[in-house]
Amino acid sequence: IDAALYAEGTFLKSDVALDTNNFILTVTSSDGSVVYDGKYGEKPEEIVVMPGEYKVEVSSIRFAPPMFDAPKFGDSQTVTVEQGINVKVAFNCKQLNAGLRLKFSDEFIAQFPGTGVSIQQRENTVAYDYTQTKYLYLDESMFAMIYSGSNGDTVLMNKALRGGQMVTMNLSYKNTLISSTT
Repeated sequence: IDAALYAEGTFLKSDVALDTNNFILTVTSSDGSVVYDGKYGEKPEEIVVMPGEYKVEVSSIRFAPPMFDAPKFGDSQTVTVEQGINVKVAFNCKQLNAGLRLKFSDEFIAQFPGTGVSIQQRENTVAYDYTQTKYLYLDESMFAMIYSGSNGDTVLMNKALRGGQMVTMNLSYKNTLISSTT
């Protein structure tokens, strides 16, 4: 299998306007207790907490990869809160997940007949049809491309992408005969 990767020139890419009031704000203490989890636009003016360290996150969606039509924008900060001191948090939101678009050559489809492949990341699997044109969004962990044929499942590729990448992967298959004489 030959895989040619092409990264789009833009890392921040969205076809929809993002309303940050609809972003999800999560404040978690260092012991893992969730102090606040709700819409950013509905947060109280002040979130009162005990002194300590907190992770403060905003994200545009709750994301369970892989998913179509699901670019995730957001940021996270770790802050230390001292007794009687207000802490302000500024977010620099960017695309956190990666977009993957697959294009299949006729030779690839002939070698792997059917309707497409599957993309698996963690415990989730999504069908990626040979005719699909949308981006599939993944997080920064490893994903597998799987072909399900008459002889069972075959992992064709394992790969990881970086957050913010928008990648088009052209897949082809070349059957090469290697011969040698001694």
